[in-house]
Amino acid sequence: MMRMLTATAVSRMLVLGILACLALGGCGDGYDNDEAVAACDGIKQADAKNCMSDADFDACVVCHEDCGDLCSVIDTACPPTFSCSE
Repeated sequence: MMRMLTATAVSRMLVLGILACLALGGCGDGYDNDEAVAACDGIKQADAKNCMSDADFDACVVCHEDCGDLCSVIDTACPPTFSCSE
């Protein structure tokens, strides 16, 4: 009985997670952490002003994890800011 209840609860959570992901339009478009870090390393190395802090780098990684190649630098001033382009 407990196994059935647990399996049912997990199944419902999985379905709700998929529905939420589809509703937000963000399913499967993002990079995994290694890809996001590599993309942000490239952006940081190209930063001639060298003004990308650790917090800015983390924001870059989060953006790439969420949006993949749709993440773009929206403000190149120091510090740079990132956003998902539509």
